[in-house]
Parts: sequence; structure tokens; C-alpha cells
Amino acid sequence: MTSPSFDTLQYRHLLADLNAALPIELTIRAVRSVFPGRLDVLRQIDAQMRQAWRDGGFTDEEIAADAHVDACWDLIQLGWVERRSPFETWSHLPDGGREIERLRARIAQEFEPQVSLHDFPFAVRHRYADLVNGMDLERVLREYHRKQTPLRAQPEGNTIPVENFLWSIRRPIAVHPGALQNVALSETEHAYVGIMLRHDMTLDDVRGALREFEFHYARFRIWRHGRSRDEVANRLLEPWAAPPRPTRQDAVNQANQVLSSLNGLYCYDRLCVHHKDKPRGALSRAIEDTLALGNLPETQKGTVQKQFEATRRQISRLEKSLHLCQAAEAPST
Repeated sequence: MTSPSFDTLQYRHLLADLNAALPIELTIRAVRSVFPGRLDVLRQIDAQMRQAWRDGGFTDEEIAADAHVDACWDLIQLGWVERRSPFETWSHLPDGGREIERLRARIAQEFEPQVSLHDFPFAVRHRYADLVNGMDLERVLREYHRKQTPLRAQPEGNTIPVENFLWSIRRPIAVHPGALQNVALSETEHAYVGIMLRHDMTLDDVRGALREFEFHYARFRIWRHGRSRDEVANRLLEPWAAPPRPTRQDAVNQANQVLSSLNGLYCYDRLCVHHKDKPRGALSRAIEDTLALGNLPETQKGTVQKQFEATRRQISRLEKSLHLCQAAEAPST
């Protein structure tokens, strides 16, 4: 029997976050197979940039709070900083803000020669920052099992406690190849932000880039005017405040699909770990790990195996497309 869907705001946010995160989570696992060692190189660069921020006088908590390393990755890859959080702690500090911007630019410039799409072609539609900071599956699963009741709880009055939401899923941001943004400041009161689109972009990329630009334009106006005085910016941000309905054919739409997707990924990861140590019986041990994490009964072994197999098929399809990408980058003989 299929589990019912739950139309609470908490569940809609969870579905939106999960549907945004699943494609890159599957891609990360396919990349490990097709481009062995490449993600490790990116993670080494990530660690070096993090150390550069420490050397600049920042604590790990400060670096994480304002995603300073992510910002450096974005400057290297996109030329601008992607942010979806309103909680930057430095953005309204004129002197400190300028100093942080200078440090971001300096670190990005230092590491940019080590990063190119020729070496990492799988990043053409994914942020480096998202590829090196995948989902902490064990943490997500533990929180999901713990919050079964809060996720289903209907609001009392007009408020929903923040603890009723699931916060441990990192939501990636799409990259639309061919889109460029630029900010121009003048000595007068006027300032401009613009977007340029390459002549050969696909229709989906054009529409996606323009939609993303609305967010950046709204944030730009808020930076110039302040949120309370800019009704246009507030209206532009309204679609970003509401969780979108899933539109992909393979999207997660129901409560039972959430656990299926997460269990499948976790079991796949555990299989990779066990296969390195002792290939024989690796899948059985991975299934046992998945059952134990969710405190699931032994009778669910077959269900978990089906969830794993569905995930493996999705990863295999991505591996095939990445092999084509790998063949395209190989020099001709």
C-alpha cells in the first residue's frame, strides 16, 4: 500500500530541497566512478582555500556561517557569488565588508589557475562548491527519522515552529552555462547590474538564467536601498520564499519516496565502503547498516535492496553520459 502524501509546509520544503539535491548527489557518485580521484583534487583545493581564510584571521565558525569558501569557488567558476541565505553577518558592515570582499577576490585569484572545466568537465552544470560539499546522508536520515511527527504536524494558528522543518539537506544552486553577470557602480547615485547570455544557449538555460537573475537583481536592490524601502525587490523575492512544486518526471512527490531515495543513496555508499574492505557479502552488510540507522525491522531487507537497486540504476545512467563526456575530452590520435 502506498503511503499518503503530506501537504504540510514542512513537507513541501523537504520535497523541494530533496529534489534539488538528489541530481547532484547521484552525479557525485557517478563522477567517483568515471573520473576517479578528480573530486579528491577539488576537496584538496577546498581545504587549502579554507586554510587561507584561517590564515586571514577567520575562525572555522565564521568561515562556515558566511560560506566564504563557497564564495571563492563561485568567483572562480562564475565570476560572481551565489547566495541564497539572508543571514550574512558582515554584509552591512562597510569597512569589514570591503575587507572580506578583497580577501575573497585574492584567494579566488590565487587558486583559479588550478581549476578548469577541461580537468573537471562534470562541473559544467554544477557548482564546484556543491560538488565538494555533498549531503551528509547519515545526518539527514537521522534527522528525518527523528522528525516524522513534526514534519506531518499542521500549524496551530499562523506559525510553524522552526524545529518542525528538516534543515540538514544542503540545497545546491544550478549553473546555466553561457550566462554572465556584471555590476557597475558609478560616482553618481546610480548603480547597475546586468546579465549577458551567450548566443548559443539552450531554451531551458536561457529561462533558468533569467529566473536566477531576478533573484540577484532583487538582492542587488536590497543592498542599495534596504529591504523595507523596496517593494519591487520584495515582490521579486516572493517566488524564492515559497517551496516550488516538483516538476521532473523522476521527482520525489510522496512521503514514502523520501525514505526510498535516502535509503538507496545510503546503502549505495555503505556498499562502496564494504566492497573496499571485503567484497564478498558487501551488499548484505550495506543493507544491514541501512536497517540499523533507521531502526528498521529485518523484514525490510528486500525493500532496502530494491531502493538500492533503483539508486544504482540512476547512477549507472549518469555514468554512461559521463563516459561520453570523458570521451569528448580525450585527445584524438
